[in-house]
Amino acid sequence: MIIISQPKLEVRENEVLVSSCIEDDKKHFRETIFYKTSATYRPYVVTEKADLFVLSALMPALFSQSDIRVEGTLSSDLKYALENGLIYILAKTYGVRPIKVHAERIETFEFGGKAVGAGCSMGVDSLATIKQHYIDDNRYGHKITHLAIFNTCEFGFEDANEANKLFRYEYSRAAAFARETGLELLYVQSNVTSLLNRYGTGLYDTCTLVHAAAILFLEKLYAVYYHSSGYLLDKLKYTTQSLEHFDFILFDMCSTRNTKIFSTLATQERTERTEYIIDDTLTKKYLHVCIKTIDDGPVHNCGRCYKCLRTLAAIDILGKLPEYETIFDQSYYKTHKAAIFAKYLGYRAADPFFADILNFAKQKGFRIPKMAYLLSVKYYLLLPAYMLGRELPNPTKKKIKKFLRMKG
Repeated sequence: MIIISQPKLEVRENEVLVSSCIEDDKKHFRETIFYKTSATYRPYVVTEKADLFVLSALMPALFSQSDIRVEGTLSSDLKYALENGLIYILAKTYGVRPIKVHAERIETFEFGGKAVGAGCSMGVDSLATIKQHYIDDNRYGHKITHLAIFNTCEFGFEDANEANKLFRYEYSRAAAFARETGLELLYVQSNVTSLLNRYGTGLYDTCTLVHAAAILFLEKLYAVYYHSSGYLLDKLKYTTQSLEHFDFILFDMCSTRNTKIFSTLATQERTERTEYIIDDTLTKKYLHVCIKTIDDGPVHNCGRCYKCLRTLAAIDILGKLPEYETIFDQSYYKTHKAAIFAKYLGYRAADPFFADILNFAKQKGFRIPKMAYLLSVKYYLLLPAYMLGRELPNPTKKKIKKFLRMKG
């Protein structure tokens, strides 16, 4: 049994923190998990119910096959969602027995928040969501008022110091972007990865639920929150590769009568999103897709990691590379273009992002280097192994990596 205590509020200097003691009577440990933000948002944090901590502990509970008991209050909204689909979908996807969530009290809450939030990672998806729901004409009646950066699990699981370093860098860039747009910027930080690591859950096993928890931490603030979808709605599938594959459904189930979480851009391919933002002045200055670079200078995309290369390919297809020389190191892409497209050609059957790039190239009449077709033979031969690697459950991948590190 995983036991979750009623949340408590604490103010530390200029921050407000909400915590819960989480205990596992099987693993025999007890740990305090917290979510925190600037003290400016103290009126908006939620302590009346334990919903955000239940969402944080849900995958650990499923992985360990432990029921959850809340020694306090759970909202009627989340209780209904848990019992009418959320636990069922996750259990079926991971091939485990459904668990039960018990609570001392079930209550209904009306908070009346008015804000409209969105993430501000400044990747393609993030900038496309901000452009659609703030910069462009707003057709939906929910124009963005607040941007957010979450440091909950996004910046790494194993090294908290490195995660905090990455967070500070991202926050400083987001702050500059927010000043130019006139939007408010807030942050949410948590030590939830400490709990997740105990159960072998990885980023892609938990990201959607932890994001929902971070949003509901400020449920009194948000009426609407836009979360950029990673995958197309017509490619929705229940898979252990990542909860992002079906976040459209999960975010709807995690929404409450106070806060509706929308999964945006679910009808647009990544290349379409890139084309949508490509001519925007803010995109040319702030677009940041890189998973490696921490650089306060203008060239803040390394041009070598898989996200940089994927984005540069789309920019190249659109004929806009010269306009992005100031923020991308393009030297590697330009000298290895044939090898890069060879990989996309060889693995297109297994990777929707590669297939998207190739379809986009065909649509735009872009000439793929002839050498790429010859080099792609190697990747066609490796395709079965690549597909197997993508289909392995994330806990299995973690065990394999750990084994290989030990052998190395």
